[in-house]
Amino acid sequence: MLKENEVITMRGLKVAKALRTIVYIQTSLKNIDAYYSQSSAHSNNEKFSIEYAIEKNRFIDHNRITRKLAKVRRILSEPFNKKLGEDEMDDLERRVEGIIFWAKPGD
Repeated sequence: MLKENEVITMRGLKVAKALRTIVYIQTSLKNIDAYYSQSSAHSNNEKFSIEYAIEKNRFIDHNRITRKLAKVRRILSEPFNKKLGEDEMDDLERRVEGIIFWAKPGD
């Protein structure tokens, strides 16, 4: 890691904005989980499981969660030096290398 990336300084308001978005997403998803799992009678109910999946997807799509997360990523990535190393990657790229992402079934 580049020396200048070992300690990063950010404006408090930017960090607070990113954290607000993370808290919104995390708490909303937790609330959806709690609502749909509050009764053990519903936990084995296929109809309720489908409603739960639909509600989670509705929340993610309706609230443009992927866009919100992309904005948080930009905020948190902004102060890093993005100089490429010998491997043609910057420090952040190296840190996310190897993450196993979702792939369509069968891949």
